[in-house]
Amino acid sequence: MIPICFSRRYLLFLLLAVCFFVRQASAEIRYSVSVSQPEQHIFRVEMVVWANSPNDTDIVVALPAWNALYQVRDFSSRLSDLRALALDVKRQQLAIRPMDKQTWRIAIPAYDPSSPTRGADITYSIVWDDPGPFGTQLNSHHAFINFAEILLYVPSRREEESTVVFHGFPAGWKAFPV
Repeated sequence: MIPICFSRRYLLFLLLAVCFFVRQASAEIRYSVSVSQPEQHIFRVEMVVWANSPNDTDIVVALPAWNALYQVRDFSSRLSDLRALALDVKRQQLAIRPMDKQTWRIAIPAYDPSSPTRGADITYSIVWDDPGPFGTQLNSHHAFINFAEILLYVPSRREEESTVVFHGFPAGWKAFPV
């Protein structure tokens, strides 16, 4: 066996090269969906989106206009109470500007090295009571959920992982992924 020796300068160069060429992992987008109001057919959604870089000044979110059918549908007409708070300790209300009927731009606070947590805590309600395989339904008997119809997404970050957590299930309900 031949021992391999590297100088400290070479190891430092190698470490810097790896850091430069290895893509930094994107922040995860997290959703929390409440089904606690089945009689009103209301899903309450919280979406937490962290800024991707210190240069980000806003986050664009959208609701799709289709869900595997060959037609454009207006899911955004069911969305209400859209609000956003900063993720920093101040938790200030963020400005939301509609870009079109299904897309919104949310201004986020400027980068502050003393508060590295940047992004938006977005909340909204969305009403659905459409039965069938291409619909979403929430009633006192069950919830059938098509994510394309209830979850906002960040168009520029479609490849990013996300987590969805459900809560507020009425007594006796069980979750079955389809």
